[in-house]
Amino acid sequence: MPVRNVTAYLDAAIGSVFAQEGIAPRLIIVDAGSDIPVMLSAPWKTDARITLIRSETGLNAGGGRNLGCTMLESDFLTFLDADDLWPPARSRHLIEQLTRTGSDMTLGQVEHFSESDAESLHVPAGLRPAYLAGGTLLTRSAWECVGPYKAELRTGEYIDWYNRFTALGLKESVIGHITLRRRVHARSTTATQTDDRSEYLKVVREWMNRNA
Repeated sequence: MPVRNVTAYLDAAIGSVFAQEGIAPRLIIVDAGSDIPVMLSAPWKTDARITLIRSETGLNAGGGRNLGCTMLESDFLTFLDADDLWPPARSRHLIEQLTRTGSDMTLGQVEHFSESDAESLHVPAGLRPAYLAGGTLLTRSAWECVGPYKAELRTGEYIDWYNRFTALGLKESVIGHITLRRRVHARSTTATQTDDRSEYLKVVREWMNRNA
């Protein structure tokens, strides 16, 4: 879980990880160079299942995830941004699908939501496949095969990673369950994507060209 400056939703995000049904998760929280070091609130700051590490240099989301992966030994890897939520059954559904199909990665559906009434925020309606880091679960071997996210990318780092995943011929599967609730707020990527649109579109064009 990469965190950089936006901590207002961190407790809720952590709570959704440990509300997962039928699994015993371990959580690596990466303070990706926040202006003020991230401090966990009680009871999370004494929870042995959580490791908090800090980068003194600013990291984008991909770089934060990469650093977290170096700290975790597990057969499965999954990610969550500090302002998003996991439904309680998401990890169980994804692990069951991964085990049943022998996939290298599986994903579900993403639902966007906002607790703000600000008309300027665009909250996408309906469900769509969660081609986002927080909506997926993958094997450690798939991660090692594809390699880390491109840490220099501010947006589109997942599309770039997924492009490399598909280019290697690795197997994915999709389930109909919601596996990510993506929060839209004034500082979220969904709301501010215009700031980085040229970089994002460049990554998308590369993906389209490879799959044409």
